[in-house]
Amino acid sequence: MYREEIGARIRSARSVRGMSQQALADAMGMHRTAISDIETGNRNVTAVELLVLARELGRSVSWIVGEERPATAFDEAIALVVAQLPAEQRQTVLRFAQFMAAETGGG
Repeated sequence: MYREEIGARIRSARSVRGMSQQALADAMGMHRTAISDIETGNRNVTAVELLVLARELGRSVSWIVGEERPATAFDEAIALVVAQLPAEQRQTVLRFAQFMAAETGGG
Protein backbone atom coordinates (compact mmCIF):
# COMPACT_ATOMS: atom_id res chain seq x y z
CA MET A 1 0.00 0.00 0.00
CA TYR A 2 2.82 2.41 0.85
CA ARG A 3 4.31 2.20 -2.66
CA GLU A 4 0.91 3.01 -4.19
CA GLU A 5 0.56 6.12 -2.02
CA ILE A 6 4.04 7.34 -2.98
CA GLY A 7 3.28 6.61 -6.62
CA ALA A 8 0.03 8.56 -6.45
CA ARG A 9 1.83 11.57 -4.97
CA ILE A 10 4.48 11.42 -7.68
CA ARG A 11 1.80 11.19 -10.38
CA SER A 12 -0.07 14.14 -8.83
CA ALA A 13 3.04 16.31 -8.61
CA ARG A 14 4.04 15.41 -12.17
CA SER A 15 0.57 16.33 -13.43
CA VAL A 16 0.59 19.63 -11.55
CA ARG A 17 3.88 20.52 -13.26
CA GLY A 18 2.44 19.54 -16.62
CA MET A 19 5.12 16.91 -17.17
CA SER A 20 4.66 13.72 -19.12
CA GLN A 21 6.04 10.46 -17.79
CA GLN A 22 8.57 10.61 -20.63
CA ALA A 23 9.73 14.11 -19.66
CA LEU A 24 10.21 13.05 -16.04
CA ALA A 25 11.98 9.86 -17.12
CA ASP A 26 14.32 11.86 -19.38
CA ALA A 27 15.11 14.29 -16.55
CA MET A 28 15.93 11.37 -14.27
CA GLY A 29 17.81 9.27 -16.81
CA MET A 30 15.26 6.47 -16.59
CA HIS A 31 12.94 4.65 -18.94
CA ARG A 32 9.33 5.87 -19.11
CA THR A 33 8.15 2.42 -18.01
CA ALA A 34 10.12 2.83 -14.76
CA ILE A 35 8.16 6.02 -14.00
CA SER A 36 4.92 4.22 -14.85
CA ASP A 37 5.86 1.35 -12.53
CA ILE A 38 6.72 3.78 -9.72
CA GLU A 39 3.45 5.68 -10.13
CA THR A 40 1.40 2.48 -10.03
CA GLY A 41 3.28 1.12 -7.02
CA ASN A 42 4.86 -1.74 -8.95
CA ARG A 43 8.42 -0.56 -8.31
CA ASN A 44 10.29 0.64 -5.26
CA VAL A 45 11.97 4.04 -5.31
CA THR A 46 15.54 4.31 -4.09
CA ALA A 47 16.68 7.08 -1.76
CA VAL A 48 18.65 8.70 -4.56
CA GLU A 49 15.62 8.54 -6.87
CA LEU A 50 13.50 10.18 -4.17
CA LEU A 51 15.95 13.08 -3.98
CA VAL A 52 15.94 13.53 -7.75
CA LEU A 53 12.14 13.19 -7.94
CA ALA A 54 11.74 15.85 -5.26
CA ARG A 55 14.00 18.22 -7.18
CA GLU A 56 12.38 17.58 -10.56
CA LEU A 57 8.83 17.81 -9.20
CA GLY A 58 9.40 20.82 -6.95
CA ARG A 59 8.28 18.93 -3.86
CA SER A 60 10.06 17.80 -0.72
CA VAL A 61 10.96 14.19 -0.05
CA SER A 62 8.74 14.48 3.04
CA TRP A 63 5.79 15.39 0.84
CA ILE A 64 6.44 12.53 -1.57
CA VAL A 65 6.54 9.95 1.23
CA GLY A 66 3.44 11.38 2.91
CA GLU A 67 4.94 13.06 5.97
CA GLU A 68 3.62 16.52 5.05
CA ARG A 69 0.01 17.63 4.95
CA PRO A 70 -1.42 16.88 1.52
CA ALA A 71 -2.69 19.78 -0.53
CA THR A 72 -6.43 20.30 -0.63
CA ALA A 73 -8.40 19.70 -3.82
CA PHE A 74 -8.61 23.49 -4.16
CA ASP A 75 -4.81 23.86 -3.86
CA GLU A 76 -4.30 21.18 -6.48
CA ALA A 77 -6.86 22.78 -8.82
CA ILE A 78 -5.10 26.13 -8.61
CA ALA A 79 -1.73 24.48 -9.18
CA LEU A 80 -3.04 22.63 -12.24
CA VAL A 81 -4.36 25.83 -13.82
CA VAL A 82 -1.25 27.85 -13.02
CA ALA A 83 1.03 25.09 -14.37
CA GLN A 84 -0.59 25.56 -17.78
CA LEU A 85 0.32 29.25 -17.95
CA PRO A 86 3.46 30.59 -19.61
CA ALA A 87 6.33 31.32 -17.18
CA GLU A 88 5.77 35.09 -17.23
CA GLN A 89 2.10 34.71 -16.30
CA ARG A 90 2.98 32.22 -13.53
CA GLN A 91 5.29 34.88 -12.08
CA THR A 92 2.44 37.40 -12.23
CA VAL A 93 0.13 34.98 -10.40
CA LEU A 94 2.81 34.44 -7.74
CA ARG A 95 3.33 38.18 -7.22
CA PHE A 96 -0.43 38.71 -6.97
CA ALA A 97 -0.81 35.89 -4.43
CA GLN A 98 2.07 37.34 -2.39
CA PHE A 99 0.42 40.77 -2.53
CA MET A 100 -2.93 39.31 -1.39
CA ALA A 101 -1.26 37.39 1.45
CA ALA A 102 0.51 40.54 2.64
CA GLU A 103 -2.75 42.53 2.48
CA THR A 104 -4.56 39.97 4.63
CA GLY A 105 -1.69 39.40 7.05
CA GLY A 106 -1.06 35.90 5.70
CA GLY A 107 2.48 36.51 4.53
